[in-house]
Amino acid sequence: MLCTLLSACWSCDYFETEKIPAETFYQQEVEAIDWESVDRYPAFPDCIELAEKQQQKACFENTLLAHLYSDLADRQMELLEETNDTVWIHFSVLASGAVQNTAVDMKAQLREQLPEFDIWIEQSLAELPASEPAFKRGIPVETQFTLPIIVRSEG
Repeated sequence: MLCTLLSACWSCDYFETEKIPAETFYQQEVEAIDWESVDRYPAFPDCIELAEKQQQKACFENTLLAHLYSDLADRQMELLEETNDTVWIHFSVLASGAVQNTAVDMKAQLREQLPEFDIWIEQSLAELPASEPAFKRGIPVETQFTLPIIVRSEG
């Protein structure tokens, strides 16, 4: 009986757990997070119910591009030369869900013919329906996007 009691007392050493300092635990958690991706992409009302991340992203981008193309089609764009060019729209979806234009990349020749293009994009983005922001670990985060706009005309 005494041997059993003594062995039970010494075997308690096997049950001790290693204590990890809070700072080390925090650092390990931060390193484990993939900061390049989000858990859920921004979403317009029609896209909120989609479960797959790639479907969410595609729905958001397609809704935004459809809005931009529709809005630009209503503008009076007059090009003097035949054009088939790509304009790159860089924008952010803020943690509030607001869409903010950050840059419009286009060739200088096209910019000369469409000097108000940046303003049109800015106005079009401001008229978008309200969107939900992207989420990372349950927290709303800002995300950046770059989308192409094809400008095509016959001279």
